[in-house]
Amino acid sequence: MFGVAAIVAAFVKGMTAGSVGEAAAAIGLAGLTVGIFVAFFVQRPSAALERNAIFMPWVSIVLTTFWTRLLYLDDPATLDAKLGHAAKEASDELSAIALRYAAIDGKELTVAKQAARTHPVKPTA
Repeated sequence: MFGVAAIVAAFVKGMTAGSVGEAAAAIGLAGLTVGIFVAFFVQRPSAALERNAIFMPWVSIVLTTFWTRLLYLDDPATLDAKLGHAAKEASDELSAIALRYAAIDGKELTVAKQAARTHPVKPTA
């Protein structure tokens, strides 16, 4: 939300600029704002792709196991019970994967928040 507001503010500043210097400052502000805004949207999806590369094989294994079990269900008398059991196990496994994913994502967000709050230390001579 801040990024969009900064772009609008830079645009308004540029439109109401009274001198070349003010216009140049507005263009610089707009460029920096757009750069940061774009960098955020480029970085976040790539981070999500990295995490998904880890979790997608697990999800694939769970789903393949579920469908394979369904393929071999051939007894009509026990079909409902076995189908329910297979669905519950698949659901439990997917829930566990989702919890692992959320834990890793939460740690990543915590690290990012801590990094945003830290201030650089000035070297002492």
